Amino acid sequence: MSRFSFLKQLLLTAVVVLSSIASINYGVAAEPKVINGCKIQPKTKCPGINLVNADLRGAQLAGANLAGANLTGANLSNANLV
Repeated sequence: MSRFSFLKQLLLTAVVVLSSIASINYGVAAEPKVINGCKIQPKTKCPGINLVNADLRGAQLAGANLAGANLTGANLSNANLV
């Protein structure tokens, strides 16, 4: 492999890696997690939902309506509920 080909491949790899990092850090919005038909996102409306043992670590649920939801055993570590 020539030095030029190597440098070209290295540059292309760097561009791909940096593009991936940028999309992760700068808001290429991921679809919200859905549990039992409930979108885990701010202002969601899921009264009475079964969230038994749900992994809600770091969930953004500000303004959510979860009235009567069963959260037994759910992990709410670092979740935002306010």
